Amino acid sequence: CIGGVGAFVHLRQLAIEYQQSNVATAERRLVTPTPMAQLTEPFPPPAASPLPHKPLRSPPRPAIAIIIDDLGNQWRYSKRALDLKGDITLAILPFSPFGNRLAQLAEDQGREVILHAPMEPLAHPAWRDGLRRGMTEQELRRSLADMLNSLPTVRGMNNHMGSALTQERTPMDWIMHELAQRDLYFIDSRTSPGSQALLSARQNAIPSARRDVFLDNIRTPEAIRSQFNTLIRLAHKRGQAIAIGHPYPETLIFLEQELSRLDELGVRLVPASHVLHTQEKAETASQSSRDSATSLSVETHSHQPNNHPIKSI
Repeated sequence: CIGGVGAFVHLRQLAIEYQQSNVATAERRLVTPTPMAQLTEPFPPPAASPLPHKPLRSPPRPAIAIIIDDLGNQWRYSKRALDLKGDITLAILPFSPFGNRLAQLAEDQGREVILHAPMEPLAHPAWRDGLRRGMTEQELRRSLADMLNSLPTVRGMNNHMGSALTQERTPMDWIMHELAQRDLYFIDSRTSPGSQALLSARQNAIPSARRDVFLDNIRTPEAIRSQFNTLIRLAHKRGQAIAIGHPYPETLIFLEQELSRLDELGVRLVPASHVLHTQEKAETASQSSRDSATSLSVETHSHQPNNHPIKSI
């Protein structure tokens, strides 16, 4: 009997230990993380979030400004210049018979008008009166003020002739002081290689520039086209260029045909005020533009046919 009881107690102890071992194993399974490799369902991929597409902006096309000088004396050719397509800049002579009427029409159309101020040349048979060497500061500034007041819509000015006066630094400074009081810009027509006008303008903080090309020193279609092509090349090389032309029939015919092709030529026509240099934007023109293959002066007309209107003060 004693042996049977001992065997029963031993078997019961074994059963209790076996049960406790199974419970511990089950608890370990509950707290041990399942390895990633044994996951039956992988994590979903992240949602796609591409950056918004921004189209690349093309750089602006090179700019050209075309100034038509000597306007106001003859209505037919002045009005024809006004009717040219695009942002042609109109340079009107002071006290001319049709100057005010032309300036008002240009203002109504949003065209830019500048004063074409007569200045003393070195030599020209048609010279009469204007801004002259030998004037006192008071005389010169009063004369310039009268010119500017005769065309109250002007945004700036350039010189008509002036190969003599523009070489004189002191009168140029007086002119720039008057322009500064009126917030006007200055374009040096550059009728003399010794012109001090642009230097004076910049040192007096006047927004300014100088012309690069005369379109019609020689008034033939071939010569005008050659000068126009030079203008386009300079604009592509430097980003901008300025041309001066006159209301000659040959020039007007050429521009009436060519201004519609500017997109094809890869340039845009802008008012002269859009291609100015200021104190913060110094000119970096290349040697080829400084020594452009254009005549420095339009004060002689030896190549002009006698039956066309001549440039006058």
